Amino acid sequence: MPGLEGTSLGRYHLQRRLGRGGMSEVYLAYDELMHRDVAIKVVSSSHVEYIERFQREAMAIANLHHNHILPAFDYGEQEPWHYLVMLYIEHETLSEWLEKRGHLSLEEAGEMLQQIASGLEYAHEHGILHRDIKPSNILLHDDHHAYLADFGLAKAINETGRVTQTGVLLGTPEYMAPELADGPASRSSDLYALGMLLYQMVTGELPFTGNTGLAVYMKQVHERPIPPSRFNPTIPQDVEQVILRALDKDPRRRYQTPHALAHAYLQAVSAARPLQEIGSGRTPVAMSRVVLNDTGEMPPLYEVAEELPQDLGARNGLAEPGFGEVDIPFVATSLVTPSPVSIEEEKLVLPAYGHDTGAPAAISPGQTLIQQPGRSTPPIARQVPAELTRTGSARYNRNIFAVTSFMGISFLLIIMSVILFAVFDYNNSNKLGERTPAAIARATHPSQPTRVNTAQAKDTSTPVANVTPLASEQQAVADERAITSGTPLLVDDLSSSVISSWNVDDNNCIFIGGTYHVIAKQANFLVPCESNILTYDNAAFQVDVSLLSGSMAGLVLRANDQQFYDFGITNLGEFFLRRHDINANGGGTYTHLVPNTTSSAIAPGRQKNTLLVIANGGDFKLYINGEFVGEHQDSTYTGGAVGFDAGTTPSVDSAEASFSNFKVYQVS
Repeated sequence: MPGLEGTSLGRYHLQRRLGRGGMSEVYLAYDELMHRDVAIKVVSSSHVEYIERFQREAMAIANLHHNHILPAFDYGEQEPWHYLVMLYIEHETLSEWLEKRGHLSLEEAGEMLQQIASGLEYAHEHGILHRDIKPSNILLHDDHHAYLADFGLAKAINETGRVTQTGVLLGTPEYMAPELADGPASRSSDLYALGMLLYQMVTGELPFTGNTGLAVYMKQVHERPIPPSRFNPTIPQDVEQVILRALDKDPRRRYQTPHALAHAYLQAVSAARPLQEIGSGRTPVAMSRVVLNDTGEMPPLYEVAEELPQDLGARNGLAEPGFGEVDIPFVATSLVTPSPVSIEEEKLVLPAYGHDTGAPAAISPGQTLIQQPGRSTPPIARQVPAELTRTGSARYNRNIFAVTSFMGISFLLIIMSVILFAVFDYNNSNKLGERTPAAIARATHPSQPTRVNTAQAKDTSTPVANVTPLASEQQAVADERAITSGTPLLVDDLSSSVISSWNVDDNNCIFIGGTYHVIAKQANFLVPCESNILTYDNAAFQVDVSLLSGSMAGLVLRANDQQFYDFGITNLGEFFLRRHDINANGGGTYTHLVPNTTSSAIAPGRQKNTLLVIANGGDFKLYINGEFVGEHQDSTYTGGAVGFDAGTTPSVDSAEASFSNFKVYQVS
């Protein structure tokens, strides 16, 4: 496109070019009728496919009248040009501001987020997705007033037409949500980009970088974001949790509206600042509260392809950070390695992305101090009564004939299994002499998940665990998918005690920043925090846990006062399954059903980990971040309360863990 400086389009006299994209240019122009400077986006009618998208952008902006959405004044055609007239912003873009500042203060970022979220929510309420939220598309009237601009990729929520090649998704890799790899754009993908923008405002960095746009987006799909506090150590934990939730791989776990994200961030900053100001002696900055309408969920959408920017422009231009916009197909094609120099369509097969999380922990065996918070009795070293009298649930009453038949069939199956195993073992034993020492070592130390059968020796109170390889890991994975794909019996985001009546006190079981926190305050101590109303026998329990400090954190199930199971992770990257019993002296004793076992499935540090245990009768299948890690069989306790715990070892003085997104599924 030749330069248009000095020419006129209608009443607009073009003065100089501000920026350029692949198929459009933006000029500073003078409106001779209204006597004001304006910005004009110009595209040639020779770009037939782009014209429809350009007209859609004009219609989208024309219907959006909001203080924080860049307004459009006019749209016109003068062969061979189509043009869109917009407000001219002299100040700068958010991208330019970040380049100068590095990163914003928490309060400045909150002010920007509040305004951008307000404009985005307004667009969503009027049926428009933005689909390209990034700093270069945020124009600043001054340091305290932001405009959401460039609706070139905008799409109507109910739109079904296509204006680009089917199966190709366009976006800026640094800000594209993982689910765009195999699904349509949605409100949630806009919110993911808004979360990425917030991350960049408070750190001055992006969590995912690479040599090509393709490499960056593959990280979006498969890797966890670097905690923002690593780039900016002044970011409080509550603020960090808000940002990481906005960037969750699973759209269902993110905030559901721009207002919800902005409100959660401002609340976290407001709660954290007074604590920081006490030490510094400064007066806390007053925070305003954003009040916007919540429009809830939206139907899925999809739209494709857009122009690629060719150079950086001025504040009203089409400047792009990173790699600009990249075409990524989600149809099954072979991987094509893109050239690192040219910006063209990068096509790849995108495998299914996983959901991740983070946390760790551990507790010494033997007698353990367990604090029961929020009760009428004071905290005690849990001394468990000598015997547990269990009453069976009514649902276990069965017809005697059916039970007898089942036992008979089970007995025959066991006999057949023993015979087959003996034949198999005999054949293997004949071949064992032919194996190398390394092969023998691999056979005796399997790396696959294990099934643990615990037998209690009669002459000692210490349990003996016999470990055998798990027969079918594929079956366990199939069980998990079948159960979690169904509708949960209970969904509780753990932002408050309303749904499940969780135990709350002032010291150990508290809600902070929209998550449930369990806190232990002395060495060799365990604190369980349980629901006052939820009790289950057979069910699957899933929760996101982050071990913020201390030795261990986990999920408590089938709890009856001081007798319970807990499945958790340690600060050493290990997982475990334990049973807490009462010994003959009235003290508490742990039986390590699955001993502390290192697993690569566990996300390190304070990251979120998703724990899932399928408790069906005496069988416990254990999963971490969607990966099957082990199985155990123990039928000592058949039902009871659910909850969460955090604990310390003798060398650690305190522990804290946060829990969120608790779900209960039915098992057959």
